[in-house]
Amino acid sequence: WGLLVTSSAASHPCVTSNPQPPPHSSIASTSTTGRGAMDLMDAPVEDGAMPSPADMGVGLDQEKMAAFDAAVNKRRDDEAALVTKNQAEAKTALAQLETERQTTFQGRMQANREKEQVKMEQMAADNESPNPWERVVSLVDLQADAVAAAGDTSRMRQVFIQMKNSAKASA
Repeated sequence: WGLLVTSSAASHPCVTSNPQPPPHSSIASTSTTGRGAMDLMDAPVEDGAMPSPADMGVGLDQEKMAAFDAAVNKRRDDEAALVTKNQAEAKTALAQLETERQTTFQGRMQANREKEQVKMEQMAADNESPNPWERVVSLVDLQADAVAAAGDTSRMRQVFIQMKNSAKASA
């Protein structure tokens, strides 16, 4: 704990020739030199249950202690029952959700199989046509509504214009 004291620092009222360690850095000891002081980080830590108020020397009578212990045990039992109830409800809800998901999945799978069967029958009927152009036209969607429902084509238009302009600039 030695300090280098300069002449300007020696006149300051906070600077002393015998510095003491800060009070929070160690547990007070009987020695004034700092030897034998134990650092707080080296202090033994006791793990285990909290001591009861009676063990700590609080003067409560047995009746109050028994009432306190009964209240703590009742609260602990109520919490355990609530946890058990919530877990049971959660398991039931999860099982119901899984059943609904499976039912939806099976229904969707069945509907897709039916649509696929109808489509395959329609394609087989179209392939039996004697005119080859009718087979080609059956593969193309000629309805304007499908093109309009496809979405916005402004981005594609911008790309085409940009490509056209870049081709003119490079030529």
